[in-house]
Amino acid sequence: MTETRSTCPYCGVGCGVLIQSQADQITGIRGDPDHPANFGRLCTKGSTLALTASSAVTQQTRLLHPMQRLRRRDAAQRVSWDNALDFASASFARIIGAHGPDAVGFYISGQLLTEDYYVFNKLAKGLIGTNNIDSNSRLCMSSAVAGYKQTLGADAPPTCYDDIQHAQCIFIVGSNTATAHPILFRRIEDAKAANPALKIIFCDPRRTDTAEIADLYLPILPGTDVSLFNGLLHIMLWEGWTDSAYIAGHTSGFEALKATVRDYTPDLVADTCGLKKEDLLAAARLFATSAATLSLYCQGLNQSSSGTAKNAALINLHLATAQIGKPGAGPFSLTGQPNAMGGREVGGMANLLSGHRDLDNPAHRAEVAALWGVPSVPSTPGKTAIEMFQAAADGEIKALWIACTNPAQSMPDQALVRRALERAELVIVQEAFATTATCDFADLLLPATTWGEKTGTVTNSERRISRVRPAVAAPGETRHDWSIAVDFARRLERLLTARADQTLFGYDSPESVWNEHRESTRGRDLDITGMRYDLLEAAPQQWPMKEGETSGKARLYEDGIFPTLDGKARFVSTVYRPVAEPRESRFPFSLTTGRLRDQWHGMSRTGTLGRLFGHVAEPALQMNAQDMARRLLKEGDLVHVTSKRGSIVVPVQASPEVGMSQAFMAMHWGGEYLSGQSSSGLALAGVNALTTSAFCPSSKQPELKHAAVKILKAELPWSLLAMAWLPEGEALAAREQLKALMAAFPFASCVPFSNNTPLADRSGERTGVLFRAAGHEAPADDLLATLERALGLGGADTLRYADKKKGQRRTARLVRAGEQTTLAGFLLAGDTSAEAWISTLLKEALPAQAYGRLLLLPVAQPPVAVQSRGKVVCSCLNVTDQAIDQHLSLLREGGSTMGYLGTDEQRLASLQQTLKCGTQCGSCVPELKRRVRSAPSAQSAPTLPPRRVIPIQQRA
Repeated sequence: MTETRSTCPYCGVGCGVLIQSQADQITGIRGDPDHPANFGRLCTKGSTLALTASSAVTQQTRLLHPMQRLRRRDAAQRVSWDNALDFASASFARIIGAHGPDAVGFYISGQLLTEDYYVFNKLAKGLIGTNNIDSNSRLCMSSAVAGYKQTLGADAPPTCYDDIQHAQCIFIVGSNTATAHPILFRRIEDAKAANPALKIIFCDPRRTDTAEIADLYLPILPGTDVSLFNGLLHIMLWEGWTDSAYIAGHTSGFEALKATVRDYTPDLVADTCGLKKEDLLAAARLFATSAATLSLYCQGLNQSSSGTAKNAALINLHLATAQIGKPGAGPFSLTGQPNAMGGREVGGMANLLSGHRDLDNPAHRAEVAALWGVPSVPSTPGKTAIEMFQAAADGEIKALWIACTNPAQSMPDQALVRRALERAELVIVQEAFATTATCDFADLLLPATTWGEKTGTVTNSERRISRVRPAVAAPGETRHDWSIAVDFARRLERLLTARADQTLFGYDSPESVWNEHRESTRGRDLDITGMRYDLLEAAPQQWPMKEGETSGKARLYEDGIFPTLDGKARFVSTVYRPVAEPRESRFPFSLTTGRLRDQWHGMSRTGTLGRLFGHVAEPALQMNAQDMARRLLKEGDLVHVTSKRGSIVVPVQASPEVGMSQAFMAMHWGGEYLSGQSSSGLALAGVNALTTSAFCPSSKQPELKHAAVKILKAELPWSLLAMAWLPEGEALAAREQLKALMAAFPFASCVPFSNNTPLADRSGERTGVLFRAAGHEAPADDLLATLERALGLGGADTLRYADKKKGQRRTARLVRAGEQTTLAGFLLAGDTSAEAWISTLLKEALPAQAYGRLLLLPVAQPPVAVQSRGKVVCSCLNVTDQAIDQHLSLLREGGSTMGYLGTDEQRLASLQQTLKCGTQCGSCVPELKRRVRSAPSAQSAPTLPPRRVIPIQQRA
């Protein structure tokens, strides 16, 4: 077995991994104990990476050869690389010649490596002469970039991960860190355990599992963060908690801000934000008077029509209280993607240039042009993500090149995005997975390598550059992203410039690309001229690291000097503005989106593993239980969720995390997993059919965190549920077949599932597919027959019942192994009241011989009860909620040495010792803590006081 050091391809924490491989196949994964981002820890997603690289997954889901469609909607046909790139270059040259360079656009990704990013940026701005290149980082980090630049002078997070252990107060705002950045959250848990005096404030509209660690929870109303931050500064000024010496010596613009926040009184802010005045006072005191305050924030601030203002208003608090430039203090933007930072470094966005240069700065353009050896870099502003797809929908942009991202799932206002993809003359998709929604719109598909095969560098949230290394050879005809871009660029270069003897793209390795990028940073705030590839081979390095220096800088601005013309940080006079689309009588709910613990983005990778659906099995809309009761909605009812842009049908569930008049739906549920047919006959496009493309005027980042919606019960009397175990090499292919059937129903969802064996011993692991649908009436028999065949329910070993007149159909396939008969698959159509016990029978592989023809009857509860194990909480060890609750019940009843007198910490320790849950990756620990805290106490147990808000110290 060989172990290869590399980096995890998921969030921006940038965890180091050791990839285990044998005979050119990835066989295992473990955290790199020497990597400073994670020290060997991995979350549920990272710890299952090797499973996503299995031969079965590769053969069923990967794009392995160049493919071309001669006509839209036709099946793509395999072509050679030469034919594919000749077609691409000739098409681009034709469109540029006829309509100019701004008739083409590139939409790339924060999951590309830095070297990939650099080549694409040079291709667009240096060769073609267009700034129409933007990244999906526009959807997650551009407000953070704009906020840092407006206040501190450069897009440079001034903090590092070690600051967590030095902080005396941590302010988590707009970030469900426990779910979105689990390994970083482990550090917060460690810091709290090591320093019980550490105070943690958590501010978010949803009371997520991150709230479990907080001393103070602020359930802010959606979109009101600027009002909150201004209100906190108002209190700090009133109480004398600002640092006048620091303000005078190291900042400018404070008087204008001071005049602005004068109006943000505690009464007004409490009313605007839906908070208690005493909580505002407590938060202001903790933030301002702690020895070191660290803010951690993410999409809750960024994905907003006021995203830049939110970032700047928070940074204002740090500058006003001198909570910056020292251990444990500073505003720390948590990066959403593995290399959004690297993309920002190379200028891979419509308004940026290499080395943190600005496109609107003539001197910066001249510097980059000189480096690249071109006469000039275009000055016309490029189209950002939303603008680019709007321009394509309007016919202004004729060709789109999309690399390593899935806009037909992830972009807001899917109706607009799909109009753009359909109207564009040419759509080229460069992708590792053939299963993404965007691939369906492509004229040309170019197969790219992915994690485990790629080589290059990435930069994480704390400015640390790590190597990404290949453990196995590239499968099929896949190529590295930078290599595809270089080959295309050289062909296009010959057509546009007629230069055969020289090229702008003389790269023969990712290192040669990186060396040019390194030179572009010389003298800049992110100067990495002191780094070399061989140095990165030895260990990750933080920037800046100038030539002659032997190590990077852990934290910035310790000297109080900022990268601005006068060396001072700038206060920004931020004014609160409501969300772009406020709730109103026709759309009375605030919909927000966010991450699930075990999934990632559009799930092209995590969605290949049934075990990662154990914690959240199917798409759902979460609402407050009181809102559901008022609308006579029950758990699992189907609802129409409608905004001004579109509508979807989805099951509803009650959640204690969601406030009144609010709703939540995970960002991952795109048309690949949740679909159906609208009344107009169009296929539904998942959660982003609802979200708005309204964006922040400074950052151009869309407001994915808020849309006004109405929620109405869906009257779809005919329902269907089909589930089956399938061979590992067939399950994902079957899901792709079933995905094509989803648009035949008003509602449909299709997901994999697993028996979730412990990760350390997967010898008995099985994979299946679940298909759920509903309609006004039963569909044609041949559609149901096609569904049955895809699930292996078409053979002679299958029991059947059908009543066409009543729209009833039931199918069950039993298999016998020795003395035991189990259920291998079933379909319930029409009346699905038996789904609870029949699905349990299948998923738990319980003996089925006693049920016989009951499997074909609409029986809600059979005579012989079927006991479910419950929902998976700990994915690593397959520990369910029922097992956890049962153990807590024993403790409550005195069934252990601790009995009911045990503290929350002791009960958690007992759970971990007995059931082992939370002892592997630790991602489930926040949920375990919540379950421990919310477990009912015994009648004889003493009543413990509730956790209280830290009181404000009154002035004498």
